[in-house]
Amino acid sequence: MNPQVFQGQSMATRIATRDAATPSARSPVVTLSDFLREEYDKPAPLLSPWLRRGDLSMVYAPTGVGKTWFTLGVAWAVATGSPFATWNGHGYRKHAKGHRVLVMDFEMAVSELQDRLQKVRERSARDVSAEADRRGQKNLSVYAVTRLASGQHLSDLSKPQECEELVRLAEGFDLVIIDNLSTSMKPEDENRPDSFYHLQEALLELRRQGKAVILVHHTNKSGDQRGSSAKTTVLNTVLSLTKLKPDRGIGWGVMVKFEKHRNLIGDEKSPVELWVEATEDGEERWRTEATDIDLHSMVVRWHRKQLCRNQTELAQLLSAVIGDEVTQQQVSRAKTAAISRGMIGLRDWNRHQQAAKNDPDATNRLARELIRLSGGE
Repeated sequence: MNPQVFQGQSMATRIATRDAATPSARSPVVTLSDFLREEYDKPAPLLSPWLRRGDLSMVYAPTGVGKTWFTLGVAWAVATGSPFATWNGHGYRKHAKGHRVLVMDFEMAVSELQDRLQKVRERSARDVSAEADRRGQKNLSVYAVTRLASGQHLSDLSKPQECEELVRLAEGFDLVIIDNLSTSMKPEDENRPDSFYHLQEALLELRRQGKAVILVHHTNKSGDQRGSSAKTTVLNTVLSLTKLKPDRGIGWGVMVKFEKHRNLIGDEKSPVELWVEATEDGEERWRTEATDIDLHSMVVRWHRKQLCRNQTELAQLLSAVIGDEVTQQQVSRAKTAAISRGMIGLRDWNRHQQAAKNDPDATNRLARELIRLSGGE
């Protein structure tokens, strides 16, 4: 890279200059009648329904929750054209050849990244054919700063020169994952709205080229994504990950929540529980059970355990399960939705609740379960 080339020019200026020199460049202003006659390809799905070409997304969580595991799982699914968690839809079959993915890691030791990618392959083995596995190994590429010599890699995506290089590196790929913002950017003040300006320009250029991008980010002390919230303005999707308590004492899991999405509707926005557990032969597998994929089914599942005498207690229990506040009003709405969908009958709901009320040990059992979920035993 030659920094002198970029002095005094914004990325938008460079792009405008390039486009102006293109014979087929469109007029910047167009009437509605002409605009509606223009033909554009609809974004191809990468992982339906939430990830399409041109989509800009963020995944954020506290340290140690599983951000990298999650995004590597997404990367492998997109590269192989295979499902991941509850997501695939028509994108899985229509684009079974997979798509080209670039994973950009800015902190992990090379050997650890190798191990994680190998484990991601193994966890998905039952959903990925041998042919798809071979395809995925060709489709997925890695940019790891720890395997490159000092000065030969990107180090600060808050600088315009490096953002230009990012756009160049993304050529030929359908999905780019940047893991993570805290180690790839060194702004003077990450809380200033303009700290993200140059990377935002690069992201918009990648969107214009039809490339999807997933940014991996950390939380601050209050649990929100670090730095200025202005960075989410241009994003299609913001997902937060919350650590789940071990299910039946085995494996580990995360709750994936869609905090922002421009295209999902209805149940497509429901939270997803994603687990990693060991099989009988000692191998690890991803697991997403139908009873775990949204609050409606979680309410039914835990209500059937007959631990809660009322919806307030059920809200308290679910808050401990998810690791985030669930209100009594949310439980009430989820109950109504579950009954209307036939997930549980009103008579059965009342029967389970009455059983808890009649059980003299129900309060103690609930207390013990809350202690277990909090890690007390």
